[in-house]
Amino acid sequence: MKKSIFLLLLPLLAAAWLFACRPEPLPPNPGPQPIDYTVLPPATQEGKNTFGCLVNGEVWIPRVPIFSWTIYDKALSFDESKGLGYGYGTFRLVDAPIADWMSLSFGFTFFEPSVFHTTPDDSDSSLFSVLFRRGNSGYYEPDYSVPLASNTWKVTKVDTVKNFISGTFEFTLIHKTNPNDTLKFTEGRFDLPYYPQ
Repeated sequence: MKKSIFLLLLPLLAAAWLFACRPEPLPPNPGPQPIDYTVLPPATQEGKNTFGCLVNGEVWIPRVPIFSWTIYDKALSFDESKGLGYGYGTFRLVDAPIADWMSLSFGFTFFEPSVFHTTPDDSDSSLFSVLFRRGNSGYYEPDYSVPLASNTWKVTKVDTVKNFISGTFEFTLIHKTNPNDTLKFTEGRFDLPYYPQ
């Protein structure tokens, strides 16, 4: 009798044991979170593919409409060999009602934490240049009348294995044809993968 009761209880005991040993279910993966374009991204140094700044006090984060998949919002490339090279970046905000576009180019650099200043002298090895287009209002370029320290691109980390570059920037740009029209870029930060060529 005891044996038959044990045989009857055996499947129940096995089921209870299996249920008790079952791992906790994983929470659902929420996937990529939407970007809040009203807040600057954190100033990270991990290659998180972020770029942002304030333009005359307003948040500016590059983005493109979802249907314009052929246009990258951020692209940074370097002609790099053994830690030396030139660089070029483009950043686009083409969502309506504003269609902004920014390009940056870098002079010769040793791919290490450094500070670069804009300068009218193209022979300067620390050169970086900026060109910005605001909607249909034309182009802006660095205002060389401000101190060089105010037009700065600061590299805080370069990883030539994972291929990313991080840092901060600030500069003042002046309209090419209207010297009274200026744009002040502050609290700039970038943490971007780059593509060696």
